[in-house]
Amino acid sequence: RYYLSLTLRRDGSSRLGPSNRWGTFPAVGLGWRLSRESFLANNSTFSNLMLRFGWGITGNQNIPAGRIVSQFGGGRGDTFYDIGGGGSSVRPGFKITAIGNANLKWEEQHSINVGLDLEFLQGRGTFSADVYRRNTNNLLFDPRQPATAGSAAPPIVNIGKMRNNGIDLSLGYRGNFGSATVWSVTFNGSHYK
Repeated sequence: RYYLSLTLRRDGSSRLGPSNRWGTFPAVGLGWRLSRESFLANNSTFSNLMLRFGWGITGNQNIPAGRIVSQFGGGRGDTFYDIGGGGSSVRPGFKITAIGNANLKWEEQHSINVGLDLEFLQGRGTFSADVYRRNTNNLLFDPRQPATAGSAAPPIVNIGKMRNNGIDLSLGYRGNFGSATVWSVTFNGSHYK
């Protein structure tokens, strides 16, 4: 009749700065199966009716490895230096290829969801609806750089926020012949902003 799910994650990533390497990500899921309550016990319309609620935080560290420190490299014809000035003492060298950022931290997504599940017509029909909101903070952003700014890639940064709202709907029906399922059809729809 009642459902409760609790999750607590503690994740670490070497892709993020030393002082921001660890993140804690909790989540809660609740469910209430109304069709098991006494006020719906003799209901012939719905064989299953459930309300759901979810809240949680997830972390994203999906950036290339090693970007918390500056990177150096070079190749033939790219980083050679004329030490003597006459072209006879050319020596290989290195240049900075990517600027590091030791302050990178977890991108966090705070999500909330409310849902409804229905089964009707002796379980042959199904309906599901979910309404959600997701707020993303500390977006990990790898900016592009114009060619006039030099050859070193700029640092990856935590910047900006984003909010997503949406609704997902599903309506289905199963047609039976005897005890075997012969066919089923499901319509799905969603709106995302």
